[in-house]
Amino acid sequence: MLSFRLYIAGFVGLLLFVACGEQHDDGVGVFSQELKPSQSTTGTTGSNEKGEGEGEPPVIEPGAGGSGGSANEGGSDQAGGAGGGGTESEIPDPKPCACINSGFQALGPPGTKGKIDGPGSTANGTYQVLANDCHTVKLKINTGYIKVTISLSQNEVEPCETTLTVTGSIEGKPVKYSSTVQIVEVVTSFDSWTELQPSDIAFWNGTSGNSMTIEIDGYNHTFSH
Repeated sequence: MLSFRLYIAGFVGLLLFVACGEQHDDGVGVFSQELKPSQSTTGTTGSNEKGEGEGEPPVIEPGAGGSGGSANEGGSDQAGGAGGGGTESEIPDPKPCACINSGFQALGPPGTKGKIDGPGSTANGTYQVLANDCHTVKLKINTGYIKVTISLSQNEVEPCETTLTVTGSIEGKPVKYSSTVQIVEVVTSFDSWTELQPSDIAFWNGTSGNSMTIEIDGYNHTFSH
C-alpha cells in the first residue's frame, strides 16, 4: 500500500511540473512546492519506498535564469542549477573632474607654514596648508582681523561641483559659509587671475614658485613661504 501511495504522489508531482512548465513561456525555470509539516518529498521515478531511484532533473530553458533547487529528501534526485540567459547592462565609467589645486601650488604641500602680508600691519599674519591635492585645498589663516579655515573641495568624478567653505571669524564676527562655486579664469589687458563665482575671493600667481596673492574680503593678501 505504501509503495502505491508513493507512486501516486510521484505521478501527481510530475503532472504539476509539466503543467507549471507549460505556463512559463518566458524561459524562467522556477518550480516550487509547499509542503505541510507532515509531508516529505520523494524521488520522481523512485524504484523503492524510500525514493532512492535515479530521477531526472527538471529542464531549465535558457532565459533570465532561475535559482537552483536542492536534492529531494531520501532520494538522489538533484534540482537544476542557475539558469543561463541575459547579458549585463553596460554602464559607462564616470568621467573624472579636472584638478582644482593648479592655482595654489605656490602655497606649498600639506604641512607648509608661511607668512601673510595683508593691507596694513594689523592684517599681517600666518597661514598653514592643511590640504593641497587635486580635489581639495584647505588653508588655516590667522591675521589681525581674519581667523578662518578656508577649503575648496571638488568631486572626483562628474558631476564636477566645487564647494567653498569658510569657518571662523572676520573682524570678531563668527563666519560659517558654504556654497557651490565655479572657478573662472579672468583675463585682462594687464594681468590674468582666477575668481571664485559667486564669491569675492580671487587668486593669482599661484601656479608655481613660493608666493601668491589671494584676495579676501576685497583686500589683497600675499602668501609666501
